[in-house]
Amino acid sequence: MRLALIATSVAVILLAVAAAYILPRVKASDEPQPHPFTLAK
Repeated sequence: MRLALIATSVAVILLAVAAAYILPRVKASDEPQPHPFTLAK
């Protein structure tokens, strides 16, 4: 069961990272946005 929890956690993290990269690029056509990692600081 622990492997399932780890697998789902990794999947959620990967989805969050993918969204952080994809969403700014999609919205870049409307207005420029800073890099996700610059906002994290």
